Amino acid sequence: MEKYDNIVFIGRFQPLHNGHLNTIKKALLLANKRVIILVGSVNGPRTFKNPFTFKQRQKIICETIKFEDDIKHNWEKSYHVFPIKDHPYNDSVWINSVQEQVANIIGTNETVAIIGSHKDKSSRYLDWFPQWGYVSEELDKDSSVIDATAVRNILFEDLNVGFFKGVLPNESFNFLQEFKNTAEYSRIRDEYEVIKAYKKSWESAPYAPTFVCTDAVVLCAGHVLMIERGAQPGKGQWALPGGFLNPDERIRACAVRELIEETKIDVPERVLDGSIDKVEVFDHPNRSQRGRTITHAFRINVNLTPKGKLPKVKGSDDAAKAKWIPLNELNEDLIYEDHFSIITSMIGN
Repeated sequence: MEKYDNIVFIGRFQPLHNGHLNTIKKALLLANKRVIILVGSVNGPRTFKNPFTFKQRQKIICETIKFEDDIKHNWEKSYHVFPIKDHPYNDSVWINSVQEQVANIIGTNETVAIIGSHKDKSSRYLDWFPQWGYVSEELDKDSSVIDATAVRNILFEDLNVGFFKGVLPNESFNFLQEFKNTAEYSRIRDEYEVIKAYKKSWESAPYAPTFVCTDAVVLCAGHVLMIERGAQPGKGQWALPGGFLNPDERIRACAVRELIEETKIDVPERVLDGSIDKVEVFDHPNRSQRGRTITHAFRINVNLTPKGKLPKVKGSDDAAKAKWIPLNELNEDLIYEDHFSIITSMIGN
């Protein structure tokens, strides 16, 4: 099999399992100079789908490479583990970030290949780097039996983690045992149970439903209006005011109604409606853990009060709090689902 100076392996590693490990072993054998492991989904709040931080995953990967018996003779070969942020509504930005990470590491005129398997739609990124070679990694017996989603299901169902012993590297197995004793595990498990019950309520439908909701991106003097979610999923996280469309209302009316209900913003309804100057649909299939959920975002620019103050707001309905947050102080790790991406997109022209 052809060798390359650099082999790039991209994954979320939530958590690292033996299928991932076998790919890393192959990459170490085929790379003349270095293996570049890019860890995805490092931004946003911790959820059932992405429960582990980048630093936790980086540590597991590095310790596994260092101590795995049949590859430790190779671990001194240069390898790098770097984070890659998600950009669910802009593939070009994501591709550019990958290219930049790799370009910052490799030398001039060095060859590069990406390694992976075209297992489903989530693997389409493997075709986005035509300037690189491609190393096909067929699914092995470990990854055909279990994958990271199955591991997380067992973990958050609070089943015996001893089952993981044969499908995870020791470092991943030991980490999960410790993780189960943390407050973060308890919080995510609570959210998992709420989402499971939510999905069960419509599992008898002949087709999986598609939910329609709205979000209001209300801007004033460099601030955006956010609410703190009062219940799971996303309890305690900051979100845009919004909610699900009622059967008897139009989408625009839903956005204004939910905004008023959740924030009690001290701006007349007709002014809010008349201040809408941009509408955009956000429909990434995986944007919500609750199921297929499409949101219509409405940008609303409002003015300061005659006294030069931000309009008064107060959390109500599903919102524990409502607050004006300066745009430069937004913390993506504390913002619900894809709402940070929505804000980023909506504040442009």
